[in-house]
Amino acid sequence: MIKTYGVIFIGLYDFVNGTLGLKSGLVNRILELLRKIRSWFENQRRYNFYGSSILITYDAYKLEEGEDPKVQVRMIDFSYVLSSTAKDENYIGALEKLIKVFLVDSIIPYYIHS
Repeated sequence: MIKTYGVIFIGLYDFVNGTLGLKSGLVNRILELLRKIRSWFENQRRYNFYGSSILITYDAYKLEEGEDPKVQVRMIDFSYVLSSTAKDENYIGALEKLIKVFLVDSIIPYYIHS
């Protein structure tokens, strides 16, 4: 299991353009947008989502040039959305795991020790 997580963290480190993405605030912006989605889920009681995905994009060229990389974090792939009166704990739990993976303290040690 640890080896699998190491591969995930190395992939994330590469996705955010290594130390450039970590130092530029890119990861913090991604975390901010993920937390906004989590906040919406914590407050809504109308729907439960199943089979949805999160798309994270940014302009790597602009990041390398020191410009705003225009980060976007969007929910996509709404396979199943059901009416509900309860908090969607399943989706919130998955968002929490994704947020935890993007925490800088999680990404760096796995890259350094690989």
